Amino acid sequence: MPPELPVPNLGSPRVKAALRVLGITGADLQKQDIDDHDGIQSRFNLFEGKRRTLVAQVTNLAQKGPAGSTSTAAQGEYPEPPPGPEERNAAFMEEVIRKEKEGLEVLAKMAKKDIQKVVIKELESKLDQFKGKKRQEENAVRVKELKKEQAEKLAAAQKEAAKKKEKTDEVRRRAEMKHQEHAEELRQTLQKADERVAKTLQKIKDDHTASIETNSVKMVEASERQAKFEQSQVRRRENMHDDIEEKHANKQELLQHLAGQRQSNKEAILEKNMKCKQRVAEHISATQAETEKKYWQIVDKNNHATEFREAKLAAELKEFKARNVKVRRDFESRYERVISKQERDAEKLRESWNERSLARSASATLRPRERAELLAAREQNENHVALVANNRMRIGRAHQHSVEQQIDKLLSMRERVQVMQDARAEADRRRMMVLRNTAIEKHHLQEKVDRFKDAGPDKMLKLLESGTEIEPEAAKRINELLVEMNLPPLGGYAQEEDK
Repeated sequence: MPPELPVPNLGSPRVKAALRVLGITGADLQKQDIDDHDGIQSRFNLFEGKRRTLVAQVTNLAQKGPAGSTSTAAQGEYPEPPPGPEERNAAFMEEVIRKEKEGLEVLAKMAKKDIQKVVIKELESKLDQFKGKKRQEENAVRVKELKKEQAEKLAAAQKEAAKKKEKTDEVRRRAEMKHQEHAEELRQTLQKADERVAKTLQKIKDDHTASIETNSVKMVEASERQAKFEQSQVRRRENMHDDIEEKHANKQELLQHLAGQRQSNKEAILEKNMKCKQRVAEHISATQAETEKKYWQIVDKNNHATEFREAKLAAELKEFKARNVKVRRDFESRYERVISKQERDAEKLRESWNERSLARSASATLRPRERAELLAAREQNENHVALVANNRMRIGRAHQHSVEQQIDKLLSMRERVQVMQDARAEADRRRMMVLRNTAIEKHHLQEKVDRFKDAGPDKMLKLLESGTEIEPEAAKRINELLVEMNLPPLGGYAQEEDK
């Protein structure tokens, strides 16, 4: 007989679960007297050993939980249950909402940065235009002063040149007279010297004919090269002078043309600006129409996809329910057949046992010497029959509990599948809402950025002051650009030194 263990706490949930799994009732674990078994000691010992075995099985099964023993369960300390599908779905929805909020915040920050970049870039371009215009005005003033100064210098130089020309003409006349007189004297002297030189040269010429011919060829070649070099230098200087004169003339013509063009092209510039604004408005309207068209196409596509998913889900759910009904019906029919078969087998066993007991009782009356052994064997068989019947009842209860557990498991799986499908549908719907809200917000922000891009400096500053948040660094840069353009700074963003 196994050792006796204390009866576990029947109020503990783990012990109750172990009792249901094994098909045991609380009365099966309670200690019984010999009188409960009609005073038969052998039957009492057999059932007592079975009770101790059941107590040990219940105790071991109850101790296999995550707590490790039944003592904490008896004190009411149980682990926290895991979160259910609804809680997980709620957490998932909260995560989706949080991500949507973060995405919208990121879009708002990006739009604000784009607006600041557009404003700063536009102001920088306006500042460059302002500086260029200022430089043009300064250049025009300098050119006017330079022309005036050049005209004054030219007039003074002309007066001085006229005076010098008169003096030069007188000096030239006197010098020419002296030169003519001196030339006449030199002509006579040279004529006499020429006669002497002609005789000397003729003599030298005759003596050095051969050498003179050779040297003359070399000298002629050298003189030709020298003449060519000097002519090339002269032509290069003439070309340089012509290029400088032509460049100066072209520059003067260009300056005159630009001065006339600035005065005559105001109407053309205004017309170009109007046409540019009209083209920009047409482009914006066309872009808006194309965006709305794409948006409604996407909405129709999503609606068709939703209808297709719902139809597919309904067909799958219908097929799943029909399959479950069929499986449940087959299972119930098999279970009923097994139960009826077990009952028939038990009835046959009881009838055969009763017949054998009657036959053995009749044979025992015929053999008096074997009566004691037969009575003991009969008593043992009856005890085992009672024990087997008890075991069958307990196994039947355990089997019924197992079947109920499987059915509950199937139902819980069905519920989980339904919750997952609902969560998936809700997630898809929420995702589409997030995409729609994000697209709408992105469109609004893009429209706001385009408004800033198309606006002029004055309108842009009014839009900034009307409620657009600006970062301190960007506000500082904008105020610097406005100060350089001689414009008042933004309200509420002026620098400390300006304040």
